[in-house]
Amino acid sequence: MFLRQIGSAVGIAVLGALINRQVKAIDVGGGRVIQPEELLNEDSRALLSPDVVAQLSKSFTDGFHLAFLALIVVAALTVVSLFFLPKVELEQKASEPLAVGRAEGPAP
Repeated sequence: MFLRQIGSAVGIAVLGALINRQVKAIDVGGGRVIQPEELLNEDSRALLSPDVVAQLSKSFTDGFHLAFLALIVVAALTVVSLFFLPKVELEQKASEPLAVGRAEGPAP
């Protein structure tokens, strides 16, 4: 379980870095730079021109597109790695119930 949590944390960090790499501030001239956070706030978004909103939206779209492509690559590598795992036979007799959450000792 610990490795699963570490993997999740590292995965989120890498995907967040990929998204942040694509999301950029836009220089609209006159010394004003529009930050991507302004697209997320309704009040500040209403003050932006449609061209700036389109550019910011495209940068978010490009970032998420890159993150999903990275996830596809990881998923494909995971599926390919499954073919290299050794086959292990699991034995269980039909007369024996699964011992899930049962304390040690004979069944009541």
